Amino acid sequence: MAKHIEAGVSSIAVEGVSKRFDDFTAVDNVSFCVDTGETFGLLGPNGAGKSTLIRMMTTLLPLTSGRITVFKQNVALSPNRDFLYVAESFGHGVFRIPILEDGSSGAREPVATLPGVIPDGIAFGPDRRLYIGCYEPSQILRIDLDGSVQCVLADPEAHLLCHPTNIAFRDSTLFAANLGRWHITEMELPA
Repeated sequence: MAKHIEAGVSSIAVEGVSKRFDDFTAVDNVSFCVDTGETFGLLGPNGAGKSTLIRMMTTLLPLTSGRITVFKQNVALSPNRDFLYVAESFGHGVFRIPILEDGSSGAREPVATLPGVIPDGIAFGPDRRLYIGCYEPSQILRIDLDGSVQCVLADPEAHLLCHPTNIAFRDSTLFAANLGRWHITEMELPA
């Protein structure tokens, strides 16, 4: 049985973001939040780092430090801590980045292409499988160990599961933050 818990959500959060190219600092410790429905702009002279920041926010350029969350979209660290998984909302898929022994990142690797959905939240479940909260249509997908994609929960009317943007687990209980109705849905995973 699922139930609602009230919650609020910022659409974009930039926290202590910096970008350095060798000895040149293009973006230096930038932080801000943009709430849902808020209009926001980046103003500054040429060379101030506006385009660099936008490229980092869209994952086209890696950050030197800090954290950027768009629609509360986080990444998921694999259970054995050797890959970082990312749901690409506008790329309609999931990819992973190997974490090498020296702590650096390897080349981006595709995990699943998800045509027709907007993946957003991502988390590993207690079964060590990857779960994806899809903003549209409102559903939770599971990527099985063999790479196949299964829909484990769908709400075509978006009543209880309404545009999930972030997901997390406590034991076998899945929590989904729902941007559409500003609540958290709590549910037991189907077997």
